[in-house]
Amino acid sequence: MGFLQSLNNLIVLDESNAMQNKDIVPISVKRRRWKYFGYISYWGINSLCAVTWSAGSSLLSIGLNGSQTMGIVIVANLLISAAAILNSMYGSEYHIGYSVFQRVVFGIRGSIFGILIRVLLSVVWFASQAWLGGLCVNVVLCSWSKAYLNMENTFPDSVKMTSQELCGFVIYLVITIPFLMIPPEFYDYFLAVGSTAIFFVGMGITIWAVKDNNNSYGTLMNVAVTLSSSEKGWAWMYGINSWYSSLVAGISNQSDYSRFNTKPRHSYIGTIVGTNLTGFIVPLFGIICCSAMLEKYGQEFWMPNDICMFWLQQNYSAKARAGAFFCGLGLVFSQLSINCVGNGISGGMDLAATFPRYINIKRGAMIVLILSWPTQPWLFYNSSSTFITVMSSFSVFITPLVAIYM
Repeated sequence: MGFLQSLNNLIVLDESNAMQNKDIVPISVKRRRWKYFGYISYWGINSLCAVTWSAGSSLLSIGLNGSQTMGIVIVANLLISAAAILNSMYGSEYHIGYSVFQRVVFGIRGSIFGILIRVLLSVVWFASQAWLGGLCVNVVLCSWSKAYLNMENTFPDSVKMTSQELCGFVIYLVITIPFLMIPPEFYDYFLAVGSTAIFFVGMGITIWAVKDNNNSYGTLMNVAVTLSSSEKGWAWMYGINSWYSSLVAGISNQSDYSRFNTKPRHSYIGTIVGTNLTGFIVPLFGIICCSAMLEKYGQEFWMPNDICMFWLQQNYSAKARAGAFFCGLGLVFSQLSINCVGNGISGGMDLAATFPRYINIKRGAMIVLILSWPTQPWLFYNSSSTFITVMSSFSVFITPLVAIYM
């Protein structure tokens, strides 16, 4: 405890060396800016994104209905918020991040193990979210040009992406660069805008889906469940674990952002509200939209960008183009928010702790972005690659580490 107190009283040095730089020493008072809404937005953007929107599909696929799926989400979010708060205390109280606390627990050399695991996860998830961001960019571009919507694919079948997907991916990476240059203490505003935008996008798409289906949300919410009591119990256990695993990276690096709090209670209360409120609303939007459109069109749409593209393909009218443009813009901004904060900046913090003499947060974030290209995220979505499944299993490494920190 005395060691941590002494860390907290260090004077921030401009000089970088093999042990520290200004981005990894305890955060100075003038950089502690985040309050309640910053942490509500942080956890809000973790939930208010395309991946969380579609997460209900994995739970429905194991034989549960929409109501039980939402029950799983409620229980899992309570566990997630508790774990996130407990794991954020060293950041909230002593204003040090994940990578520095690794040194406290495992020593200077032993800390490299946990840091490199997080760097690997940051690169893979950045690439994955960037690919989804590129698809959202294409929604905006397709709303501008019908020729772009109908762009001919010039790639052979051996290339697991289309020309249009490549354009969207490259554009997304380019527009991400300036956002990675924002100092982390100012991301609370960025997250607030992203969370608000995607909330209204989700609400608008959901209202349209229900209204288009004659004011009915379909049958997925209350469909009969044929599982036995034992099977249902194991399905709940699987669902809770699956939901937790999808946010374990956010739990592990919570202290990277809790260290920017003005007061510890801002982090604790903001985490509770953000996790349990927004984490409930967005999966509900996704299930209701899918249920209504399944009943209306006989197709399942689990991604909001797919719904926007459906509008344009069905009727390329001014109304459909305007709706797709504004929804696509909100989706792009939400993907920028979640990817920069959850993956780019977090990976940059870890690399800054690994090579503090040469790398700061901005340089580390740019390295994560560059590495997203050789990661080939198009294979995650356009082929039978099991790589993303393997990476998801890394929660078996992260969870014991989080338990040790607690």
